[in-house]
Amino acid sequence: MKIAVTAASGLLGGAIVQALSNHIGKEQVIGLARTPEKAKHLEVEIRPGDYNDRQTLTESLANI
Repeated sequence: MKIAVTAASGLLGGAIVQALSNHIGKEQVIGLARTPEKAKHLEVEIRPGDYNDRQTLTESLANI
């Protein structure tokens, strides 16, 4: 089961990604970020996640 975390590049989202990664493993966590480059340091799969871009967000949530 994969879990997606929105706003992964932010302070709270990043903390949630870290906690989930420690709890269920990095391979099960997907980070969503409006600017994916800002979340690369989290060492999980990062996908684009902008609430204003419904099509891209839908694609990023595939298989979640």
